Amino acid sequence: MDGCDVAFRHGFNSGTIGIPNLAAHAPTLRLIARIVANRAVANGRDALQFVDQEIANYVGYRNACFDTALLSPFVRVGGEGITPIEGRRGLVHFWAVPKSQQRAAKMAEYAASLERVVR
Repeated sequence: MDGCDVAFRHGFNSGTIGIPNLAAHAPTLRLIARIVANRAVANGRDALQFVDQEIANYVGYRNACFDTALLSPFVRVGGEGITPIEGRRGLVHFWAVPKSQQRAAKMAEYAASLERVVR
């Protein structure tokens, strides 16, 4: 809302976060939680599509407190036609699959394809 435009840069996602020192990041995490709670009170619980992600990205970019370059090379997005077995590395985050039952099915499908390759 303040004009902060992060364009297409990688950001924070609670499904793939790694925090090496919780004590050091506690003030930032508390700020994120407070803003999420304030926005929910002001605009309703459904105002934030991804719950914490929008706020965490905003706080992270405004305060330059997250290193997204460390983990990003090892994370791929999972979903329909997005997770090829070739070139596999790191982890696959299935955020792009909208419903939990569909997500579980895609994860199982991906795991089965990995098993076929490993054998």
